[in-house]
Amino acid sequence: MSLDLSRRRFSSEGDRETVSFTYKEWIIPTDATVFVMGEVNFEQADPVIRKPISGGRLLISLKSAAALLEEHRLNANTYLTGSLFMLGVGIVTLIHWLESLRSRSPSGSYQGY
Repeated sequence: MSLDLSRRRFSSEGDRETVSFTYKEWIIPTDATVFVMGEVNFEQADPVIRKPISGGRLLISLKSAAALLEEHRLNANTYLTGSLFMLGVGIVTLIHWLESLRSRSPSGSYQGY
């Protein structure tokens, strides 16, 4: 049996289990412009960029800051549109359900069942 969960692979044969990790690496071209967001610390007088101690993110991208912001804005608008659509579907479903309850009652008013 084998199960692959992006970076972890769990496999078992009988009573034996093995856990292994898969890593992906990319090479950045020497002439590429790179956007880096993180925290700068000095170790032995050399600057080192790391993940912020306060819990922020370390981001390294070949996209510009403006392109990253535009991508995040587009994603946020897509999620907002999808959420509003699902809200509309929920409201229409609720109205349809209430109408079906009303049509079942003999007097035409909601009886609470």
